[in-house]
Amino acid sequence: MQVIITGKNVEVTDALKNYINKKLRKLERFSQGLIKAEVVLERQRNWQKVEVTIRGDGFISRGEERASDMYASVDGAANKLEKQLKRFKEKSQKKARGELPVGEEEPLIIRRKTISLRAMSEGEAVEQMELLGHDFYLFLHSSTRKPSLVYRRKEGGYGLITTE
Repeated sequence: MQVIITGKNVEVTDALKNYINKKLRKLERFSQGLIKAEVVLERQRNWQKVEVTIRGDGFISRGEERASDMYASVDGAANKLEKQLKRFKEKSQKKARGELPVGEEEPLIIRRKTISLRAMSEGEAVEQMELLGHDFYLFLHSSTRKPSLVYRRKEGGYGLITTE
């Protein structure tokens, strides 16, 4: 597994790197296709925050944790990821064997919408999202001509998701 560790307002020591690698290696048993893990360590006021995004063969999983200690944050994020990956693996195995119980088949889509994507800048997309009162807005990025999504972040500000 490839692990990329980034620190924001935090010095990433060798001991911390080794600890993170050890914790994330344990997650490999839930997927043979585990490809890459991106870890962001951040100090926020009195909190130590860890965000881990795992990209595997056909899935993306993310775990985030805040604690007063960075090692505790790593433990919490790894535990969340382990639960997610375990559930995903079990469901995949049941689906392959045709053993999914009734009601646990596919998620029920209650509402469907069709939209047309307009080419616009990121700023225009944020304005449109605000006008609609939504938490996200899907648009065609004017510079790349690819579908993109802007969203409101919990901590404030906005995020942008683009396609490859």
